[in-house]
Amino acid sequence: MHNALSRPVVHRDVQSFSILLDQSFQAKLSNFGYSVTLTPGETNEIGPALGSPGYIDPEYVETEQVTEKCDVYSFGVLLLELLTGKHPITMARHGTDLVEVFVSTVEENGMMGMIDSEVLEQALEDEIRQVAGLALKCVAKKGDERPTMINVVQLLWQIQEKYRSKGKVELDR
Repeated sequence: MHNALSRPVVHRDVQSFSILLDQSFQAKLSNFGYSVTLTPGETNEIGPALGSPGYIDPEYVETEQVTEKCDVYSFGVLLLELLTGKHPITMARHGTDLVEVFVSTVEENGMMGMIDSEVLEQALEDEIRQVAGLALKCVAKKGDERPTMINVVQLLWQIQEKYRSKGKVELDR
């Protein structure tokens, strides 16, 4: 979406409820109601920030400027949701933020205690740490510090291939 067209499309509501799985368990993004196209080289002030609480890029809320990095932030939150089993919208309704809680836990060297038990059973600690590290890059405070979605995909493939080649993880492309 960010790179396939001459005018990038920013979803603005990447979250677990917006991802559907087909019969082959391939992820498909849905719910494009908040999506906007960007004109490269122009300031993209769309107005008040839209999206789901807990997933919205704080920089976007502050500046009201849409960039592709808004979706990168939301995808990082999605990765944290998958790792922890904690739902960002529910947490936001109770006045807590998954990103803030996770970052704080990492700073206190307690990250593995926050990882969902199913993830702990199915993945190696090193693999979990690599995905968590990628998620933390995606949720960096400033958009300029975040990777592009192309970089995110490349890093996820690298992590998958590393563990597939070791016979530790059986993932299907």
